[in-house]
Amino acid sequence: MWYDPLAGPIELSLCRPGNTSWSYDRNLLVKKNVIDNRLREFAGEVEERKAKMLRRLPQSVGNINR
Repeated sequence: MWYDPLAGPIELSLCRPGNTSWSYDRNLLVKKNVIDNRLREFAGEVEERKAKMLRRLPQSVGNINR
């Protein structure tokens, strides 16, 4: 799911080279280590699911050949 991190619409009249200020939704701001930890957790979950599917693969392939 995607959440727009900007706190409101973009004011095109304020956009010009060098203007790098943005108003972010404070509810979506976290420290880098929090994001890194969550990404590591997610990667672990993906690896667990991958291992589970790989264990099932020989059975699935065997059923195709019958």
